[in-house]
Amino acid sequence: MPAPREIVAAAVAQVAAYCEDRSTDDYLVEHEVRGSSITIVERRPPWNPAFGSEWSGLKVAQLRYDERACRWRLFSSGSDDRWHPYEFASPAPDVTSLLAAIEGDRAGIFWG
Repeated sequence: MPAPREIVAAAVAQVAAYCEDRSTDDYLVEHEVRGSSITIVERRPPWNPAFGSEWSGLKVAQLRYDERACRWRLFSSGSDDRWHPYEFASPAPDVTSLLAAIEGDRAGIFWG
């Protein structure tokens, strides 16, 4: 059974607001949605236009809805390009506490 649309839509709205608040003149924080997963991505402009005009992107975090548990889980991107459960944030019924965990970044995993 797929995640209820209203639950995903509410989470996407919260993540979109978070990304907008986190963006600066130097970089953008955006989100990508795929099914019941929301990926937060940091995008930076080219550091040297002589090497191209394409912005770089770094996957910061992923929020996944677990239909069985009716909870969102937080994952961090590993150096192996795989997602790993973030052990400092418990699964939650909405993304509020998980976004706070990303912002607080106790382990220095998300924002370095």
